[in-house]
Amino acid sequence: MGITQLKEKRGIEEFNELFHQYQNKIRIHPHARDRVGQGQRNVFKEEELIRTFTREPARRYGIQDNGAHAAFFRKETGYARIVFGVYPEYIEIITFYIEENLP
Repeated sequence: MGITQLKEKRGIEEFNELFHQYQNKIRIHPHARDRVGQGQRNVFKEEELIRTFTREPARRYGIQDNGAHAAFFRKETGYARIVFGVYPEYIEIITFYIEENLP
């Protein structure tokens, strides 16, 4: 299964505004870590996903082909792509991937 491509790149400022609007309303989907190997599950526990999303600067942000939002964060091994949905009351982290490069 391939990773969904970004269809629309958006500015980091837009991500920051979205984040500030929802900063205390972030949830993690029960299956957010299902698509990664055990090694990444051990490193990216739920707390680490939220910490990355809320405390690290996003390097790129956009909307994927499937309509989900994606933000990219620099990590030692590449970039963490955190895929999330935006709902009226909260943001939900759907899944994440580690990629070597920014799309």
